[in-house]
Amino acid sequence: MRVLYISSVYKPAYVYGGPARSVPSLCEGLAESGADIEVLTTNAHRRTRLDVPLNRRLEVDGVPVTYFPIVGERYFHAPALVEAARRQVQGFDMVEIDALFSALFEPVAASAGGRGFLMSFHLEASCCPGPCRRNAGRRCST
Repeated sequence: MRVLYISSVYKPAYVYGGPARSVPSLCEGLAESGADIEVLTTNAHRRTRLDVPLNRRLEVDGVPVTYFPIVGERYFHAPALVEAARRQVQGFDMVEIDALFSALFEPVAASAGGRGFLMSFHLEASCCPGPCRRNAGRRCST
């Protein structure tokens, strides 16, 4: 099975806590079990950026990962990631999106919808419990 995983953050963006640890763990497990997985993610790292090569596929602990630059300071706006997802989505059996509360979700979901494959949303990696509790459940920002 070919799986495209689209994530707002990926290791080493550990400032985001759980998602930067759980998403890579899930992807590594899928790769180890034989899935052909690829990750598209951003270089977000709060108010700075990850020091990683951009716009090219890297091998990160056995998983092909491409980091794309974010534009601006909020909501993981990454036009190059959205364009890459649009170009690549048809080559996969499943698309997993963990970017529910980000600028990535709507355009990526729209490009993936109706293509005859499974699309899944990883909600655990999309919630920021501390800030959301303080903000009465409103969306969280970067």
